[in-house]
Amino acid sequence: MPHSPGEALGPDDCVDPVDRKLQRLLAEIGTAAVDDPVRISAMNLAVTMPPARAWSDQDRDKLGAGLASMLRRHRLLGGGEVTTT
Repeated sequence: MPHSPGEALGPDDCVDPVDRKLQRLLAEIGTAAVDDPVRISAMNLAVTMPPARAWSDQDRDKLGAGLASMLRRHRLLGGGEVTTT
């Protein structure tokens, strides 16, 4: 949605859709998992991308890399990796 000059931008206006999806995924993982860290050796995570936009391979790679980074930061992912398909 276009903004008029001088209008304040909301937080969603400055974050791209992949970053917003990552933020939602971390929220869905929940704080309980962060408070009691668990190493994830294998995980299947289905992410439904909004159909309003075409998601490129680059977007999917960014989502996978970002999710892996967030999981590692919260000590939820061991030495594994996140792959996207």
